[in-house]
Amino acid sequence: MHLLNKLLMLALLSTFPAIGFAYPITSYLEMVKISNVSNTWTTLAVVNSYTNPVVACTYNLPSSSDVPGSVRVQLVGSAIQVKVQQPLNGDVTPSDVYCTISEEGSYTSPIKYEAHTISSTQTNQQGSWSSALMIDITASKSQTYTQPVVTGQVMSANDENYVTFFSTACTSRLDPASNTSMCIGKHTGESDIDTAYTETLGYFIAEQADYTLSNANVKIALGADTIDGVNNAGASYSLSGSYTYATATIASIDGVDGGWAVLFEADPVSTTLKLAIDEDTVRNAERSHVTEQVAYWAMEPIYSAELSLDKTVATIYDPVNLTSNPKAIPGAILEYTLTGKNTGWGAADPDTIVLTDLIPENSQLCVVDSGHCLAPYFTDGSTSSGLSLTSNTYSNNGGATYAYSATAGADGTDSAVTHLKSSLAGSFEGRTGTVIPSFTVKLRVMVD
Repeated sequence: MHLLNKLLMLALLSTFPAIGFAYPITSYLEMVKISNVSNTWTTLAVVNSYTNPVVACTYNLPSSSDVPGSVRVQLVGSAIQVKVQQPLNGDVTPSDVYCTISEEGSYTSPIKYEAHTISSTQTNQQGSWSSALMIDITASKSQTYTQPVVTGQVMSANDENYVTFFSTACTSRLDPASNTSMCIGKHTGESDIDTAYTETLGYFIAEQADYTLSNANVKIALGADTIDGVNNAGASYSLSGSYTYATATIASIDGVDGGWAVLFEADPVSTTLKLAIDEDTVRNAERSHVTEQVAYWAMEPIYSAELSLDKTVATIYDPVNLTSNPKAIPGAILEYTLTGKNTGWGAADPDTIVLTDLIPENSQLCVVDSGHCLAPYFTDGSTSSGLSLTSNTYSNNGGATYAYSATAGADGTDSAVTHLKSSLAGSFEGRTGTVIPSFTVKLRVMVD
């Protein structure tokens, strides 16, 4: 039986506030903001599926009066877990953690970057910044870069105490990585941790640029040598627009004590990126630090609706078998289900969702409830669409107009109806994480 579906929908680019969940940039790359992370492992809720994920995260230190906190990451099966620990594994102030997650690999479009993991057997610390303890990744990178931006993360927790990622030029820890001199490593700062545990390092190498995608604006940059310590009040980088997600990594080691980048104070990601270099307080309580360069990714979602409509049919009743395994024979009642979904992150324009459908040949539309005949009806999804049915209107002239006043016969059908139009009120809500809003419109016909 030939069926014709037509879905008339208009999408709105929404501008609602930052959302505390994962947002996919591509099918293999996303950024995540997770709230209230403490010194307890928390599993990230991600949208994409990953075989070999690479992760880089940043802690939002609420204020200089809060104890230092460094993000730890571990993979448990397919789960990505994060926590924030004070050096020597003490408790911290629960706060937001931002993460960049990618499938391992090298990519040229829409963002030029690569993401890898590597095993690190050596550890730097205060007074011991030899490049021999770092990993030279200059020759192993897949692409060449004019202005490389290196970010990363310790992605295992073999050492239960604090250890943090950094990158520098191999020729000098005072300089950021370049295309011809790129080293990464892990360090334990001023702490008295002398054992060099083997840990997995995850790292991103990206070309500095402002990337404009259909669903996101992404800024990847190496900032100026202006970010100082928590006790120095930190500093900000001006951004080219407004952003809601960001991750940051210290990109050189000017301070001999070592340190790591944190997003600093309330609302650190907007038209500016508020940062500070934090230090452990194992040997002393001061957290002042000389200025450093910080590498960062910032991302602003472009929220839009992505709408779909599916149609299925089921036989409800026939005059021979009744409702027990009914067949589509003359006199049977068939039910067509139109299922609408919004898999996008933004809502559709208010009051713009209209469904039109051709009534199949050799059948008559049910226009009132009578026996197994039911008039067309709307059901909201298990995750609410935000919509409701305004009206069903009918055409008797092939869909040219919808001014026909349907009249039901004794069986509840009207054979003159050629098309149905269902107008819905409200804004079709966007998805939240992996939860997809939906609705159904159902119509029943009698087979001639």
